[in-house]
Amino acid sequence: MNKMSKAAGAVALAAAMVLGLTVLAAGQEERNVQIALTGTLMFGSDFEGELGGLLGPGLRVDLNLAKAFMIRGEVMWILYWGSPAPSCSLNLRIGKSGYVGAGPFVTSATHDTASVFSLKAHLGFKFGHGLAEVSYVTAKASEHTWWEKPALLGFTFGLVF
Repeated sequence: MNKMSKAAGAVALAAAMVLGLTVLAAGQEERNVQIALTGTLMFGSDFEGELGGLLGPGLRVDLNLAKAFMIRGEVMWILYWGSPAPSCSLNLRIGKSGYVGAGPFVTSATHDTASVFSLKAHLGFKFGHGLAEVSYVTAKASEHTWWEKPALLGFTFGLVF
């Protein structure tokens, strides 16, 4: 089985799991600790200095700290590279369902599989048991990125429970 077939199978399995868990999560209220299954697509100047993208499922934990703040830890599995990309952020809540935040993002999705520390900023919304987010990831140019500065625009959708 080639990499593309494995990736397609993993995406189909993740989609089936999200659909099944949507039914199980029906009727939940927002809690102090929330877990979400996510799917992310990022594109732009990637960590190899090329125009491209990253795709992957993820797991996220939100710690709702009062009405104004949220701390989030997340790990995305980058399908093409077969590697994790953890991140965490401090978020300011906007209204009842929105948030904006920033924090470190680490990946080894480079030509030499070295870890690259980046900054991830995002704007998102939670609605019922779903979430949608737009993010921007950037890092300094280095030998690990072929001296190019990564700049990726990302879209994340997820199931919150």
